[in-house]
Parts: sequence; structure tokens; C-alpha cells
Amino acid sequence: QLGPFADHPLENATLTTTPYTTTTNIPAVIAEAPTDNTGNNSSDAIAIAITDAVVTYDNDFNAVWLGGGDGHIQAYNITELNDLEVGDKVSFTVTEITNYFGQYEITAIDATTLSVTAHNEPIYYIDASSTELDYATHQNINVEFYGTVGAALADDCGNNRTCWPVTNGTTTNTVNYSDNALPAMAENECYHILAP
Repeated sequence: QLGPFADHPLENATLTTTPYTTTTNIPAVIAEAPTDNTGNNSSDAIAIAITDAVVTYDNDFNAVWLGGGDGHIQAYNITELNDLEVGDKVSFTVTEITNYFGQYEITAIDATTLSVTAHNEPIYYIDASSTELDYATHQNINVEFYGTVGAALADDCGNNRTCWPVTNGTTTNTVNYSDNALPAMAENECYHILAP
């Protein structure tokens, strides 16, 4: 295990490579997502309960990631979730699911159903130092890898982001990185990444 490091969202978390075994109902939420992914307004109203999902990541920019044995998902711009901590186990009813350019996001919940049932749960991550990641398989799951940054693959990977290859030995993974994030990525530098 390489990290996490100081000031990282998982700095104080207990990490584990043992997958969760809980049934959260996240797949039922994803199944209700609209299929139109051409914009950021493709949302559907639903009423599906998620039970005992672990908060696996919090980027402090209105997004938290949730996971369980049956799936992982991002929740975005939900005020009621802002005070949650990484490692909290939560239950609530989802009232809106959004397809944001192919990324499924919970975008509204019934705040009266929100409950925190445990704290300091271990955070599942995948050691991907020698694994080529696949978005469909690994999206919304914490992955850890490191390597040398290559030349940018595209100046615009959507929403002011740049795609960078990061290579460790014979394994290369692509990082879709915000142009406004710090530290800024740069070619030929070594990066250690632990994030969904």
C-alpha cells in the first residue's frame, strides 16, 4: 500500500483491498438512469432506497462516492450529504438519478430518510499498479497506481479536463484530470494517484 498521503481525502481512512459484501441497492438506482448521455440535464425522478452504502471518497467539491458489495456510484451537489465523512455507512432514498455524459450520478435524495448507521468503515480500493483499468468495470471505485506522466492525449476531455497517460513499467492508465486542479499534471513527472 502506497498511500494515502498528507491532506489527501483518505488520509485518515483505513484502507482495504477486500471488497465489500453488503447489498446496497445501488444497481437498482443505476438501472433507472436515463440512457441519453448527450448533456448534463438527462435526469429521471425515482424513489429507490440505498441501504448501508459506505462513503468511499469526498473531493470537497460537492461530490461524494458511495460503495457496497453490489456497486459504486457518485452523488453530486447534494447539500444533505456535505457533512458526511469518508467511512460513514449511510442509508437514504434516492429521488433523482442523472446521466452526466455517461457518468451516473445521484443528484437528489429525500433528506428525511438519511441516516448514518456506522462510522470509520474500511475504504475499499484496487491496487492498480500493474492493472490496466477499464472505465466500465472500475468507475467510481477507488484505485491506486503510480507512474510517469506522458504527453497529453487530448487537450479537452470534457468540462475543462485533460487526458494524461501514466505509465508504470508496461502498464499505462489514462487519467482524466481537471485543468484547474492542484498540483497541475505535467509531462515526465512521477505521480501517485489514489481516487475513484
